[in-house]
Amino acid sequence: MITQLNTKVLVLNRSWIPIGFCAVREAFKYIAEDIADIMDSDLNTYDYKTWYELEVEEDEESVGTVNKRIKVPRIVRLKDFNKVPNTVLRFNRKNLYLRDRYVCQYCAKKFPAGTLSMDHVIPKSRGGQTSWTNIVTSCIICNTRKADRTPVEAKMKVIKAPYAPRHLDIDVLHIEGKRYKEWEMFLKPKEHIC
Repeated sequence: MITQLNTKVLVLNRSWIPIGFCAVREAFKYIAEDIADIMDSDLNTYDYKTWYELEVEEDEESVGTVNKRIKVPRIVRLKDFNKVPNTVLRFNRKNLYLRDRYVCQYCAKKFPAGTLSMDHVIPKSRGGQTSWTNIVTSCIICNTRKADRTPVEAKMKVIKAPYAPRHLDIDVLHIEGKRYKEWEMFLKPKEHIC
């Protein structure tokens, strides 16, 4: 069961660059320990005391304390951390399917994981590597049709060139439930993440 305390908060570094997500309960911990500030949709920053004093509108998400209800933050900005994690994600089948959104990169149809395969754009027999930049998700029909040929030779087109995703790209795809408007200016729109 997802409660307000378990919903996601976008975490920015000191330079306002997204570095990941945490749960609301963890965000409150960062604020209480003076590690981070809360940001609202107008990019105003708040420490715990000023955030606590804000009035909660009837339609706003909130959590209860002993004395009152507090607005749920959707963005926190770390005060001292300024690194930018740009690490490339480990290559495996699950992450490949997430990057390509379970869509065959030849026929553009979405499939369940069990009916997808990994296709070497440049076949292994021609020196193609098993890497992020040479593998795409393919349905079995398209993979069989392409066989041991390049897409050009098979008269097929790759919808989107394969690339190595960053951790944050996959984290955004993993978000279950609601995506918050406050995040829009910091994250790529959902349809352009991959």
